[in-house]
Amino acid sequence: MVELPLWQAVTDALDQGQRCALLAVADHRGSSPGKTGALMAITLQGPLAGTIGGGGIESALMTQVMADLQADSFTPSWLTRRHRPEAEDSSGMICGGEQTVVTALLQPEHLADIRSLLAALTEGRRCGWQISARGWELDVGVTESGWLADADWCYRHVSGPRVTVYLVGGGHVSLALSALLRGLDFRVVVLEERGLVSSFLQNTQAHLKRVCGYEELGAEIPDGESVFSAIMTHSHERDFVALRALAGKRLGYLGVLGSRSKVRQLLEICPAPPFLHAPMGVPICSHSPEEIAVSVAAEMVGVRNAVVGS
Repeated sequence: MVELPLWQAVTDALDQGQRCALLAVADHRGSSPGKTGALMAITLQGPLAGTIGGGGIESALMTQVMADLQADSFTPSWLTRRHRPEAEDSSGMICGGEQTVVTALLQPEHLADIRSLLAALTEGRRCGWQISARGWELDVGVTESGWLADADWCYRHVSGPRVTVYLVGGGHVSLALSALLRGLDFRVVVLEERGLVSSFLQNTQAHLKRVCGYEELGAEIPDGESVFSAIMTHSHERDFVALRALAGKRLGYLGVLGSRSKVRQLLEICPAPPFLHAPMGVPICSHSPEEIAVSVAAEMVGVRNAVVGS
């Protein structure tokens, strides 16, 4: 999930002296409305931000948490609910799965750590934290999310984008796509060799913008399944230079924007790796930069969820 708005809302609430609780889906199985990693913040006034899936389990937990906040009797806890009416610990839902939810109190003493977390998310960096019987704690040593259910129960969570997308070209599609991808929890880096292009200068959604020649992309873009790249330069000649510069790279996704005719000509002189998507994007008869961005973002989300995990 995109966590930045939730943590900003939590920061604002704590700054205003409100009491706040954090709920996290630590584990899920089967057809559960709340997936592992889903977060929700609640104050005495009700839900603040996020969701743990909605439905009966969210409503019941929200009521209980608000009562605990009101009574000043809040302690870190966890529970598992099964979404089957016949189950002893039924959530009242019938979708057939189950989910485990952990809860912790967030207090003014956490503000410095939450602001550190916010800074990391704003910059597109990953940052770890955990909830245990001790409560919520920032822990930058946490690099993998995970749930441990025993006497020393602990839920470890890594906030921030799992995938970095390098957009090669800073034109209008790149501008529209940057905003979409950032909202979909990708880290966005835009690489453009024409530093004074207006759409590149106007791009405030990319986490990072760099001016570099497309011949240098091999040094700018690392290998890895969690590394995506999309080539969308201002000309087919520069597309070819960019594609050739990335030859031999092992990426989770490599896309080329353009018509089938253009792509066919490019691939006649440059071999296609198995992770190449060309023309990139799902077919939605897109025309405008914004529609093309939707098409490409949808394809990237699908690959991310299949390759890196949802």
